[in-house]
Amino acid sequence: MPTKEFQFNFDEDSKVNPNRLHEECFNYGSQSWQYSKVLADAIEEKQLIHEELKVRRSELVLEARRDPEGCGLSKPPKNDEIEAHYRTDEKHKQLKQDLIKAEHKVNILQGGVNSIQFSKSTGLDLAVQLWKGDYFSVEGIPQEVPVEWEAWRMQKLEKASEKQRSKMRRTTNVE
Repeated sequence: MPTKEFQFNFDEDSKVNPNRLHEECFNYGSQSWQYSKVLADAIEEKQLIHEELKVRRSELVLEARRDPEGCGLSKPPKNDEIEAHYRTDEKHKQLKQDLIKAEHKVNILQGGVNSIQFSKSTGLDLAVQLWKGDYFSVEGIPQEVPVEWEAWRMQKLEKASEKQRSKMRRTTNVE
């Protein structure tokens, strides 16, 4: 049963938008479930292809043992000849390629599921902790916190240092 082509954006889906924590938290379970369903479908597809490949191999081995001369093999056929017989079969080769592609798809989806279930889960937990600590309510924090945080922090430190210096001048000036 082939899976529908997945239309996910792993890069975007694994990120946490701190300005929409409520939506991120409420949508997390549904998003994780969507990825898990598509992964399960891909695993099923891979297993079905694998079984079809094993059946094809068995048919070719049986054919080689029953009629080795008709398959162009010596009588009795050697194991190496039988292996060469099934490995060069066009349908067997196509099934093997299909299996490799299915395994690749499973690996990609597994990475996406892991990214959503672990990275995003951790990111959401940390973002909620920051929110609880009023981190996002501090006036002046830029929206793009990682990009502009250091410049903003230095500006605030300079202003604080200037205020402290002016207070010290007022209290230490003896006239």
